Amino acid sequence: MQLKVRVKVNSINNLSDARYFATFAEWAGFNFNPADPNCLPLATARQLMGWLSGPRMVGEFDDAPVEMINQTAEALNLDTIQTDVDLPVELLAPQISAVIRRVNIMPATLPQQLTALLEKNAAHSAWFLL
Repeated sequence: MQLKVRVKVNSINNLSDARYFATFAEWAGFNFNPADPNCLPLATARQLMGWLSGPRMVGEFDDAPVEMINQTAEALNLDTIQTDVDLPVELLAPQISAVIRRVNIMPATLPQQLTALLEKNAAHSAWFLL
């Protein structure tokens, strides 16, 4: 059965959750933000990803530097990343073919501000996560 919405799961860190969400999620996210206490070690991520079939694997990097994003993407053969910052696509590793741009909408955010941000990032973002 096809879901009516697209589902992305964030910060997967154990096999039970990974296998459960793989049954219906389109994207399975793994947290690689070094500033986050829930950052997943590469070896653990590699092991979890090895058990999954179905969803696209996503490296979640928040505001991590592009060098760290590229190293992790190359080590895990990731083709999709999620970021909170504007990243010039020409700086990303060649195998990264899709960027999910997370946008935090604050109560004071005006509609025209959100529209401007989405338009600015549309050329190099495959999806927006609001």
